[in-house]
Amino acid sequence: MNTHPSTKPLRRTGLDVLGDRPWGSHFCLFFDTKSDLLEILVPYFKAGLAHNEFCFWVLADPLNEDDARYALNQAIPAADRHLVDRHMVFMPAEKCYLSDGVFNLDRVTSEWGTRLNGALAAGYEGIRVTGSTGWPETREWLDFWKYEANLNESIVDLPMTVLCTYPLVGSAGCDILDVTHTHQSAITKRGGNWEVIETAALKHAKEEIRKLNEELEQRVIERTRDLQVAQAELARAERLTTMGLLAASITHEIAQPIAAMVASGGSCLNWLENEQPNLKEASVAARLMVQNGTRAADVIRSIRSLVQKAEPRVTRLDIDTVIEEVLALARGELQQHDVVLQTDIDSGLPSVLGDRMQLQQVLLNLIINAIQSMSGIHDRPRDLIIRCKRDAPEDGVLITVQDSGAGIDASVGERIFDSMFTTKGGGMGMGLSISRSIINAHRGRIWSLPSESAGAIFRILLPSQRSIQGDQTQ
Repeated sequence: MNTHPSTKPLRRTGLDVLGDRPWGSHFCLFFDTKSDLLEILVPYFKAGLAHNEFCFWVLADPLNEDDARYALNQAIPAADRHLVDRHMVFMPAEKCYLSDGVFNLDRVTSEWGTRLNGALAAGYEGIRVTGSTGWPETREWLDFWKYEANLNESIVDLPMTVLCTYPLVGSAGCDILDVTHTHQSAITKRGGNWEVIETAALKHAKEEIRKLNEELEQRVIERTRDLQVAQAELARAERLTTMGLLAASITHEIAQPIAAMVASGGSCLNWLENEQPNLKEASVAARLMVQNGTRAADVIRSIRSLVQKAEPRVTRLDIDTVIEEVLALARGELQQHDVVLQTDIDSGLPSVLGDRMQLQQVLLNLIINAIQSMSGIHDRPRDLIIRCKRDAPEDGVLITVQDSGAGIDASVGERIFDSMFTTKGGGMGMGLSISRSIINAHRGRIWSLPSESAGAIFRILLPSQRSIQGDQTQ
């Protein structure tokens, strides 16, 4: 057949016993009675007509065209009966297979190719065929058996489905074996139920496919696990890199409150060691010691949270507290680069479910990017604005990080979140990619916006704890 190959999507056979099968399917039906034959062929063609397939019903005893049309009209709604006239051809077997009473394998094969090409040119997705074998005489049987074997191989990659029908009456055991061998599978009724008989080769192929699918699924599971581990390690490496950039500032942030603690401790002792101890002033100095100790402890706790190697732990979080912890780490870096920080955080924000360490990493990455973007700015103030508002439509929190730096070229667009994409000299191009994967895992969104003036705007939308738990209960 001279026909373009198809992509072999699954097609509805209309038969529960067969289910959906790909294009190129070639199976046979062994039947006892006329009613058995119609029980299979009517739903078979009904499915073809419903799915834009041109249908060819090749007829031989015990069916004629009147029988076939009547059975189809009984099964198809009145509004759809015009499909039978427009999209279907009924052909006597002798006309289909014989020319001047002679069966010619090459001619019959070529004619099916011509019919298929005509159907495709007319806009049909393919053709659906049934071939009746009630006509061959003994002299034609060998050639017809060769035709079936050739058909079995030649339609594999074509948009055709072929169901050949064989009467059990008059068929010898060897005939049945020959027929089964030249089809992918056979249908027959046993004990009142339709069953599929598959060739040994097809059974073996299915078993091999099953084994390959199991192996593939296992490899996918293992690969996914490896990728998750690698991604976690990469995220931790990114955090450590960020902490390295902040090392000097963090040292200052810790050293400053410790020095203040020492000074306050000395003052406290002096007030207590006076001949007349001044308990009021000593109390003030002691409170200052506690405040500075708490400040240093907050910085250390934030550092530990970011550098620890631990499994993600989802808990209820107050996002304003997470922001404050990140700003405690970045405060020294902001001061060193003369960045003016402005915060606008709503009170009474809904809680979110998330991993504290991962969300801190995302926010710290955005802040460091903003600081670096503004490092070369000398003609305008270096402003960093962090807002956190309730997002009523989404029932969540909306975080905005806005700077007055160099901004993002409009041509970059969403590529800025791609792995290995960077606009910074010496950048790895991993920070924003990791940030997006983290926010996606939290069922949120992160995106960038063009600024009306200068700089860049990044927004993070996180669903509230209530909305996530509501989804899980539905």
